Amino acid sequence: MEIGIYILTLYKDHHILAESFSNLFQSNELLRKLARVFAYENNFGACLLINNEKKIAESTHGSVFLIFGNKVLTPPLSSGVVDDFSRKIMIKFINQNNSYQIVEEEISVYNLQRADEIFLFSFIYGFINISQFRKKKFSTYFFISLKISFERGFQVYLTILNIFHLKPVIDFSKEFLCQHLKFYP
Repeated sequence: MEIGIYILTLYKDHHILAESFSNLFQSNELLRKLARVFAYENNFGACLLINNEKKIAESTHGSVFLIFGNKVLTPPLSSGVVDDFSRKIMIKFINQNNSYQIVEEEISVYNLQRADEIFLFSFIYGFINISQFRKKKFSTYFFISLKISFERGFQVYLTILNIFHLKPVIDFSKEFLCQHLKFYP
C-alpha cells in the first residue's frame, strides 16, 4: 500500500450517537481506537464510523470529504462529527476555492460508492486519499490538486511569518508540519 493511499471500510460494531456531546473529541476517542484496531487487524487503511442513524459521522483518521463533480460533501456537526480545528480549516479552504462548493449534509453509505473521490483530513494524519471502498475505486484528481494548493498556502504563510519575524498563532514549526501535515520542504 502506498503512503497516504488507503482502502476504506465501515466499522459497524459500535455507533456514534448523533448528539451535541459527540462533537467533543474525547467523547468517541475509545470508539475511534477500537475502529483503528479493527482496520489494522483486517488490513484496511482506515474505518468510517457511523452514527445511530446509520449515516457517516467521521473516520478513524479525521474528517470525511466526498467529491461529486464540483461539489464537496462532508457530514454536518449534527451527525456526531468532531468539531475540531482541522475540519474548520479544510471547510474554509475549500470554500475559498471558486471551482468547488462545500456542502454539509448527512451522508449515507450508498453515497460513498457514488462519489468520484473520497479523502480524509486531520492535523494528526494529514491528507489521506481513499483509493477504494468495497469494490469502488476512486480517482485522485481533486485530492492531488487540493493537497498541493493547501501545502503551498501553508508554505506561503510560513514564508510571510519568517520575513516579518512573526510568531504563528499555532505551532507551525517545520517539525510539526513534517510530522503532522505531511509537508516535506
